[in-house]
Amino acid sequence: MIDCGTFLDQHSDYRDRRLDSAAHLAMKKHIDECDECRRHDQAIRRGVDILRQSEIKPRSEAPDMAALRKRAMKPTGRDDNAPSSPGPDLVAALLAAIPTAVP
Repeated sequence: MIDCGTFLDQHSDYRDRRLDSAAHLAMKKHIDECDECRRHDQAIRRGVDILRQSEIKPRSEAPDMAALRKRAMKPTGRDDNAPSSPGPDLVAALLAAIPTAVP
């Protein structure tokens, strides 16, 4: 069994499927048993989904930040265990991670 610190350290590799099968299963088991880490995983998955659906545009055509925040806060209804809001810090981090084209 892994602890929450190990889970957070390995989460990116888990999401990117870069762990061996034993480590992947340990991460999955931890998600199933730990509410806090499950919420973290769901928030990251939701943020990644939002970023994948957003079209990358040059800075002059950047998406409306208020609209993206509203979209990020909207419940998806896909998972009853998902948090109703990813929180402003996660939204800000995800929005900051969107690459923008520089002329």
